[in-house]
This record gives sequence, C-alpha cells and structure tokens, in this order.
Amino acid sequence: MASAVVVLMSSVSCSETEEVAMSSSYKAWLGKWAISDGKHSSTLTVTAAVPNETYNLEYDDMPYFTARFNKGDGSMTIVTTNTGYCGNDGDYNYEVCFLGTYYNESNDGVYFVTGDYDICKLTLSNGFAKGVGCQIVLSDNSVHTVYSMHYFAIVSSGKYKGYYLKSFNHYTWFYMPITLTPA
Repeated sequence: MASAVVVLMSSVSCSETEEVAMSSSYKAWLGKWAISDGKHSSTLTVTAAVPNETYNLEYDDMPYFTARFNKGDGSMTIVTTNTGYCGNDGDYNYEVCFLGTYYNESNDGVYFVTGDYDICKLTLSNGFAKGVGCQIVLSDNSVHTVYSMHYFAIVSSGKYKGYYLKSFNHYTWFYMPITLTPA
C-alpha cells in the first residue's frame, strides 16, 4: 500500500530587502571625480556600498577601497581597507591594502601604517571637494597627520606576516591635501 506525506504550512515568509532611500548629501558623492594632489591625478569612481553609510572607491583599475559617509556634516572619510585581493610574488603570499603614510621629520622618512584608521576627510562645497590627512596615533602614542595614501602589498602568512612587501608604484600615490572635481 502506498503512503503519502502531506506537509501543511501554516505560514510562508519571504523577506525582501528593503531599499533604503539615499539622502541627497550621500548621493552628492556618487559618480566620477578627477582626483589630484597638485602633481598627480587620476579618475576616482565613487559607488554606493551601504546607502547613507559607506562607499566603494576605485582608481587606476585597482581593487576598491572604502569611505565612510558622515551624516552630521555630509563629508566623506576614506578609511584603511584590506581590499580582499591576494597574490603571490613567487616568494610570499600577500594582501593588497589601501593605507595611509606619515612623514617622520626626525629621519626624513615616509612610513605606511597598518590597522584600522581614518586616512583622509573630504568636505564638499559648491560641487568640489577638498581632502586633508587625518590624525593617527601610533603604538608609541606619537601623533602624526596622514601624509599620503596608496596601495601596498602586505605579507599575509608565515614568518614575515604583516611586513611590507611592496607598493604598487605604477599606480598613483596621492599626497595631502587632495582635491576632487567632477569628471
């Protein structure tokens, strides 16, 4: 004798993603911008990541990095980003990170800084933006202003994990301050 199984469902629930309306001050940053530090320039593309909260930024065909939208004043802050892109140079596995640097006057050196911190705060006025380097506090409690921003390859495993492997010098470095103009 054949038997049948009947499943009765008392309710079915399908949740849909609620679309968030983007504020006009958030939308003002979206699109293509000419980015310049006075010596170097490129085209920066800003797209929505989490509406009214974060953006994805791209230039020079590199992986995107992240910026945070500041609801209070409508500014945008570029933050350190592990891009998720990994590679191997033959000797080491590495992760591509977008990081800031600081200038050390005592030895005339420029150093990149890993970790989570704000790199550059951009303010928008009359359709143009100006960006300045943010303050960072190092592990020795010294305070520095971000001097530049760039992509770096950081060793991702083994004895030298966390060490600098290389920078991508064929891609544009940007030194503070920077400007954005509509492209």
